[in-house]
Amino acid sequence: MDCSSETELMLAKACGFSGEEIMFSANAMPYHEFSLARDMGAYVNLDDVTQHIDILEENGGIPENMKRGVLSQDGLYNLVTEWEAAQRTNE
Repeated sequence: MDCSSETELMLAKACGFSGEEIMFSANAMPYHEFSLARDMGAYVNLDDVTQHIDILEENGGIPENMKRGVLSQDGLYNLVTEWEAAQRTNE
């Protein structure tokens, strides 16, 4: 079940979905929705880890098991680009 709001998370729960059966993917949402998704044990999809990781850390926490954290292509690209720049600086 793919959810992108608190309402959809509550509907998923009411329909009997739980834990890893739920993927929470949202762009512009109230931050407490991260906490709700984590409390439900849902997968959390971060569109851009560089922008959302602090928000997630403060609102539900970083997933203990990374299989519950999904790294988007943009986020991965940003991390690789930053790592490559750091490597050039260290040369």
